[in-house]
Amino acid sequence: MIVLAGRNLAKMEAAKAELDELGVESHLCKTDIADRAQVQALAAFAASLGDVKQIIHTSGVSPSDTATENIIKNTCNCNSKCCN
Repeated sequence: MIVLAGRNLAKMEAAKAELDELGVESHLCKTDIADRAQVQALAAFAASLGDVKQIIHTSGVSPSDTATENIIKNTCNCNSKCCN
């Protein structure tokens, strides 16, 4: 299961549609990470769905200006330090 969080609901809905086509259960949570209350609400929502196993934070990361392998490498490094 995946929880998609972000400010742009249309983009999240498009991503959810792609995940649905792949048979991946996903949920949306409109969140602005600059707002502490919204981040806390996101954490509570995710926790209500079960144990949180990984966090992939890509705010400010775009494939248009960051190589995919660097996005993956940085995500894995963060998850191994923060989520294990």
